Amino acid sequence: MLWALKRAYEKHSPEPQRVNFTKVVKNADSRDKFIKQAAQSPIAEVSRLARQLERVDFSQVNLDSQAAAAFETQSASAGLSNSIPTPATPKQPPKIGLYVLGGGFAALIIGVTLFFFPMGSETIKGTLTGNVVLDGGTYKLQGIVYVSARSNLEIQPGTTIVGEPGSALVVSRDATIYAQGTPEEPIVFTSSQPEGQRKPGDWGGVVLLGNAPTNVANPTIEGVRDPRIITNFGGNDVFSNCGVLEYVRVEFAGYEAFANNELNGLTLGGCGKNTIIRHVQVHRSLDDG
Repeated sequence: MLWALKRAYEKHSPEPQRVNFTKVVKNADSRDKFIKQAAQSPIAEVSRLARQLERVDFSQVNLDSQAAAAFETQSASAGLSNSIPTPATPKQPPKIGLYVLGGGFAALIIGVTLFFFPMGSETIKGTLTGNVVLDGGTYKLQGIVYVSARSNLEIQPGTTIVGEPGSALVVSRDATIYAQGTPEEPIVFTSSQPEGQRKPGDWGGVVLLGNAPTNVANPTIEGVRDPRIITNFGGNDVFSNCGVLEYVRVEFAGYEAFANNELNGLTLGGCGKNTIIRHVQVHRSLDDG
């Protein structure tokens, strides 16, 4: 993942520049500075990788700078990358270390446990923890679904998420969502009702909560009746990153939870400068949109 961040950072830099990968691997200060700088990038791919690396305890990683240097030199000349599939399951611990490939190449792989929901019509409910991937297909939200703190929800292009009445997706403070669709394969949040019978207010919508400053101390997001701190937002981090929504459509959402307290199609609370919202459409939502 560290190598992937280097490649993405170099690819999207406004001016041609090369990251000294050996120095990043060998020197903790250089590595921390590079990751912190990358986390503030406006490029979704770069900031996403950096934010994931910020959670890694590098003191537990065997960083072999000589092998890293060999991989950097040889792969650059051969045009290779470290795109190595490393599927994980909840029953297996994360794998962290330096892996040697054929031909004398070595790649630094920081394995993060991923919980994959297979393609198809799956019901999602309760609280999501860890790294959860919705890998295409259709998924159904049942009730209020929370992405808990220090967890990440990744939604692949072309995925459709349908919300049952009374459902909503809440990305809690200190959690992130990466929903990056494409013009050809947008990510769609919609009603669980049959097409032609969908209407505004069929389900709750999408809520992102962060740690950016607010005008009220530690407020609770409206529209969700939950006494737990999981619905609070706000803090002192102006760069608070709630994640990325790109080429996403949210439709037929929004409902009144109780008098003068509603959920909207898309609700943001305390999301800071590193949050990326672009090419997002809220269609036929009840209340404010």
